[in-house]
Amino acid sequence: FPSHDRRGIGAVLDGFPANFAIDTDALVQEMNRRRPGQNPLTTPRNEADTIQFLSGIFQGKTLASPITVFIPTTDTKPEDYQPLKEVYRPGHADLLYQIKYRHRDHRGGGRSSARITAGWVACGALAKQWLSQRNISIISWVQQIHTIETQLFSSSTNQLPTVADIEPSWVRCPDPVASLAMIEKIQEAQQQGDSLGGKIASAIVG
Repeated sequence: FPSHDRRGIGAVLDGFPANFAIDTDALVQEMNRRRPGQNPLTTPRNEADTIQFLSGIFQGKTLASPITVFIPTTDTKPEDYQPLKEVYRPGHADLLYQIKYRHRDHRGGGRSSARITAGWVACGALAKQWLSQRNISIISWVQQIHTIETQLFSSSTNQLPTVADIEPSWVRCPDPVASLAMIEKIQEAQQQGDSLGGKIASAIVG
């Protein structure tokens, strides 16, 4: 979309079954969960993440053709990324893509950008809806940040958190004590201009 008013990101979901009614409200809820600007730990970028379906869905139902998701971008600031043209952030995938493909987009909307995950969330939300009708559920949470790890839940056991356990946490950790410690450690790293690694756990039930 070369024109200025059609800038955005997207994704294509292929192989989705036909005649499946999309739950729009559930889709919006999933998109709102990943929206930036929810708390001081996230990027300050302000994007509505409004989904437009360009193909694959008609009258609220899937057609079995590829589903093309388009999400307009309204808060682009490529000039902010100009200093990163020749400098790679520690632990960032930009360096790996440069080595592998010998060409990359440093302007903030490339394939290693957090922004690109909006399309993944949209497609994943559709898949979750289809799976839920077959009594298959997926739950994911932050298991560890830096050296702080929750001991309450584990994807290798039957003790799994619920959405109600996860959602109140800024870092999506279902353990209130560990969550608070993670937040404090992230804020400490922010003040030092540093970043932290972590682990995400997922469980598929049914």
